[in-house]
Amino acid sequence: MLGIGLGYHTLPSQRQDARHSLKVNLFSPWVKTISVQYEYSFSAKKSVLCQAGYSMPNYLLEKYYDQYKSFGSRKIIFKDFRFNGGMQISPEYRYYFKAKQNSGFFMGTYLRYAHYTIQSHVNYSGETFNIAFTFKGTYSSANIGIISGYKWLVGEHFIIESWLLCLHGGTNRFLLNAKDELELVDKPTFLLDLENALTDFQWVRKWASNITDRNINIGFGYSFVGTRAGLCLGYRF
Repeated sequence: MLGIGLGYHTLPSQRQDARHSLKVNLFSPWVKTISVQYEYSFSAKKSVLCQAGYSMPNYLLEKYYDQYKSFGSRKIIFKDFRFNGGMQISPEYRYYFKAKQNSGFFMGTYLRYAHYTIQSHVNYSGETFNIAFTFKGTYSSANIGIISGYKWLVGEHFIIESWLLCLHGGTNRFLLNAKDELELVDKPTFLLDLENALTDFQWVRKWASNITDRNINIGFGYSFVGTRAGLCLGYRF
């Protein structure tokens, strides 16, 4: 009897390099922030990633300004200017100079967007009046930056990463609103005093303000150069 047999055999599979990484920034809790990062490697030297973070209330500027600006007999006091929490997101592109599974020295560029809620208690006083109110509103920023650092592979799955240089700059904007019994004061004079108090800081630009009934609305922007710090621990798969 003649038989024909068909069969196949398998070759040992070769392990593919890990392309995905999840990391946490160990520095973030020091500034009351939770920060996580996802990185995808699409070649031995190139990757894209995204960092997302949430900052707890009273982030950084818990008591930023607690003194007054005087204008003759009138004065404005900003007290307890603080962030009340918010988020940041930073997409990034990286290039690794050593073609070994996205490790070693790297440089990259990133975009960074942040949005926080804020508030400040304000006192405005003169010879015949003394009023207090609270500004509440939002702070937002859009920046572009550069980053360099070094990544170590620890075993097959773990990562340690340090950022060596990280700088960004761009535009930042405050939008604030307050409600109070403002019929006790001369509104044009109050807005002028408020503008002079804030624009006394050289970084304030693009001032705008108005009062409608009892609502005070102000907005201003400024240019800013900042930095980030990172010591990350991660897992790749």
